[in-house]
Amino acid sequence: MIWKTYSAERNLSQEGREQAAIIGVVFKQYKIPVVEVLSSPCCRIKDTGGIVFGQAQSLNDLRFAIKTDKKEGRLLETVLLTPPPPLSNTIIVSHTANLKEAANLWPKPEGSAYIFLPRENQGLDYIGSIPGDQWDLMLKQN
Repeated sequence: MIWKTYSAERNLSQEGREQAAIIGVVFKQYKIPVVEVLSSPCCRIKDTGGIVFGQAQSLNDLRFAIKTDKKEGRLLETVLLTPPPPLSNTIIVSHTANLKEAANLWPKPEGSAYIFLPRENQGLDYIGSIPGDQWDLMLKQN
């Protein structure tokens, strides 16, 4: 894989690449079914999706949402409220500000995974989160 450097964007750090690789191993080890992977078009986000899942569909409407018309937050909210097919998961690799706009949750620290369950009658249940530095513990438990 070739890592591109973009002068206007913060690139994925070596630590971020290592965390992403571990997350990918966890998904494979636990056989977590994934139907779709969506990402922001920003380089570090696309790189994360590529490392973890092999590829991600890049959507301009998932780019960084601060100082925008909030269209990005609405798309993320729509995706979060759309149930994936049974026994599968939709993965969204995006920015902290977008999750704040869509679900009123400011994720900390960076690199964390947030798990939501769409309700049949609209709405969204927040299930929990996995900090980026905790994924390797799941490898040791199995």
